[in-house]
Amino acid sequence: MHPAPRTAHPVSPLLSAAREAVRSVDSVKPGGCVDFSTGQRLVDAVVDVPCSGAHDGRIFAQRTLGTGPYPDGTAAREEAAAACRAAYDTAPGRWGSEADRAGDHWYMWPKQEEWEQGGGHASCFVVTTRGAA
Repeated sequence: MHPAPRTAHPVSPLLSAAREAVRSVDSVKPGGCVDFSTGQRLVDAVVDVPCSGAHDGRIFAQRTLGTGPYPDGTAAREEAAAACRAAYDTAPGRWGSEADRAGDHWYMWPKQEEWEQGGGHASCFVVTTRGAA
């Protein structure tokens, strides 16, 4: 007796849209809104969501930090902090006003392999009150 052949199941449009929505945080444009719960174990992966609906955060800047040799983790973090602090001060006020705690902003900085592949890059964001729209 032979097992029945498997039939290919088409990928649903909803599943395809969900796969396309999960992206690296550094690919979200300033002003874009994100959810941090992606179902993946990647710190820098987010779900790109419309700002008109509930969201966990808003990207207020993407900053290039530099090229050349990786400075080290501490220096890369400090460069990202300085770049995002300056960007926060010039971001549209409504983006910063969504912050869960007034004046708080966060950032992600590159690891050595990311720096060496494409230069240093910082993603700057505010964490919003859950359900912010």
